[in-house]
Amino acid sequence: MSGAAGNSPTSCVLAGDPEKIDALLRDLEAEGIFGRRVQVDFASHSRQMDPLRAPLLDLLASIRPGPGEAPLYSTVTGRPLTGPEMDAAYWADNLREPVLFADAVQRLAEAGFDTFVEFSPHPLLARAVRQNLRHADRDATVVTVLTRETPGRAALLHAAAELYTTGREVDLTRIQPYDRHDVSLPSYPWQHERHRRHFRKAEAEKNRIRYDSAGHPITGTALRLAPGDHMSCTTASPRTWDVTSSIRRCWTRPSSR
Repeated sequence: MSGAAGNSPTSCVLAGDPEKIDALLRDLEAEGIFGRRVQVDFASHSRQMDPLRAPLLDLLASIRPGPGEAPLYSTVTGRPLTGPEMDAAYWADNLREPVLFADAVQRLAEAGFDTFVEFSPHPLLARAVRQNLRHADRDATVVTVLTRETPGRAALLHAAAELYTTGREVDLTRIQPYDRHDVSLPSYPWQHERHRRHFRKAEAEKNRIRYDSAGHPITGTALRLAPGDHMSCTTASPRTWDVTSSIRRCWTRPSSR
């Protein structure tokens, strides 16, 4: 069994024989520790990849990497690379050696990077990124681009909007290719129509008298509501009633039945 990936201070991936992995999962469950199998057909980043190293080096021998334009922090070394280091041996190690994801994220945060965007079919590592940021005591924005069962363009626009609302510079012209143009306002005045009912003082007094005469002085008029034949008590009376003192004057007597 090998450590295949270190995602965060509290999350890792192990690779090895299926029987040993199953036994470990049972031990973890007995201890109340979460763990599950990753649905893959081969155990990358473990000794099971050793037989593939020589053929892979032969296939990639013609690679001649050059300097890159954007900073790159490698999950193979956990450190920044300039480009020429990414030869055939590097990619062979990428398949065989453990993924140093936590090291790369924490070094990025320490270097001052404050925006992390995950490009994957469904969010997998955003939670691990946040855990690494907390461990490094750094504040940063973490955004995921794609989400399962969400249309790709809608998910992309949502991610761009989330970045924009956090103060990041987003080139919206790459999403909306049309030039900005003014829209003419209507040439006629706005039409105002109110739908809220406003009671006049006389009408309110009329309703008060009607409610007071038709219903209970405190609970108001009882209405039956469908469905279920529920009772609802309404009142429009502005009077203030001392319910406590009224209850004290109440008395009952046992039934004679």
